[in-house]
Amino acid sequence: MEKMMGCAVLAFGLMVLVLNATAISPNDITCADAVKALLPCQVILGGDWPSDCSP
Repeated sequence: MEKMMGCAVLAFGLMVLVLNATAISPNDITCADAVKALLPCQVILGGDWPSDCSP
């Protein structure tokens, strides 16, 4: 009985791992994409506010 329970738990755990490994999230963003998206904000994020912009 314990052997069957152990096999069931192992099979369930393996199934969860496989599903997590193959799942595709549509909201994933790479580090390179994040840097490219933030480049226009570099001046503001660095603390140097443009003269026509108030904090």
